[in-house]
Amino acid sequence: MLKRYSLPIKILFLRYNKPIIQKPGQVLPDQDDSIITEAQVINFCKGEGIFPDLIKRENVIKIIRETYKKESEGKNDGVVFNKKTFANLLFQIAANCYNEGVIYNSSPLVLRLWALFDHLKVREKNPKIYEEFDPGTIDRELAGYLTGKLTENTSFSLPPGVGKAVDYDFQVVYKVPKVLDVPKPWKKSLEILDGVLFNALQVHLLRPEIVIVPTTVARGLPLTPSSIVLPVYLSVSPEIKNNILHLTNKHPLDTLIECAKTLEDLLQKASNAKPINLSNSFLSTNKLKNNFLKQKDMENFEKQAKKEKSEAKRIKHKLEVQERLKQQKDEKMTKEQEEQKLREQLKAQEDKRMMEAEDKKKKEVGDKKKMIEMWKERKAEEEKMKFIEMQKEKDKNKNKKSASQAILPVLKRIKEDLKNDTGKQMKKNEKSSTVEMPSLKSIDRHK
Repeated sequence: MLKRYSLPIKILFLRYNKPIIQKPGQVLPDQDDSIITEAQVINFCKGEGIFPDLIKRENVIKIIRETYKKESEGKNDGVVFNKKTFANLLFQIAANCYNEGVIYNSSPLVLRLWALFDHLKVREKNPKIYEEFDPGTIDRELAGYLTGKLTENTSFSLPPGVGKAVDYDFQVVYKVPKVLDVPKPWKKSLEILDGVLFNALQVHLLRPEIVIVPTTVARGLPLTPSSIVLPVYLSVSPEIKNNILHLTNKHPLDTLIECAKTLEDLLQKASNAKPINLSNSFLSTNKLKNNFLKQKDMENFEKQAKKEKSEAKRIKHKLEVQERLKQQKDEKMTKEQEEQKLREQLKAQEDKRMMEAEDKKKKEVGDKKKMIEMWKERKAEEEKMKFIEMQKEKDKNKNKKSASQAILPVLKRIKEDLKNDTGKQMKKNEKSSTVEMPSLKSIDRHK
């Protein structure tokens, strides 16, 4: 809502900040840096009938100081407001002016703000400012004309420095709320009855509601050093202003303004059926000639400057390209050197790894051969020891056999001697103990 009424807020801010003489179609500057004091705000409330019509003076002063305390965040620079905080102050004033009654007390706060602007619109000498949208950096008449053309045709070509914007309009309607779920015939009947009561007694039966309507508007873009601004004193129709802005890139602005003034004069006199005197409308021949020569020199100068700028830009681009190519070449060479160095390092590592693997393999083969030779030697030693043991066993057995063979005759003779001796001894020593003779089994066992 505050954005929708930004134009009247700006006008009221300028009107009570410092008195201005508002001309038709005047472009109002942004006043974000300027301030409005507490005394000027009280003067605004008094001049626009906010008090005593809607609220008491002491309540207004209280609202002003509470709003400043909230907006200033503890700063102590005196009670002053800029354009943004002034708009917030209007919202707080509206919330307090319309806080009584069934209609506003049960309705959203935006309806109270709308009611305040409706009150200000009634007291305004030029109430159209409450119907117009914020024109931006172009005058209001031209903005209204272009907005009307956009309403008729959304693809309408806008002049340089003007753009499309989506703004929102608010309409107050009196209808049955949807939450009541009233049948459609009853709903229509109640709305018709509300209209009849308002026409007869200026009283509404239903509660008001705010309806938001999006609208495509024409708005002046922020100014730049190359922006074309029409002078305030140019009093021509908005259609002619639109054509001037369309032709500023082809013809000098002074010439276009003089042609526009002449055309406006012709149209007004033709519509009033008066004699046309062109002597006061055209520039003198010398002035036109001087303007033409000046424009020609300016065009030649701009063309030469553009050519020099283009040449300087080309040379700069060429140097940049050469520098970039050289840098890329150096980077490529550095990269190739690094890659070559990396390949050499990888190759050296691979050769070292292969040599180590080969040495390890040779060592393993040598160790394996050595182990086989040691095993063969140990096997041969074991075989030799086994052979020696077998030979010793064989020799031992052979010695045992030869010894047994050698002792057999001796034993046989001993046996015979013992036998003979025994017979003799038995005879001699019958009374003595008998001598036990070894048996053949014992002899064989001994053997």
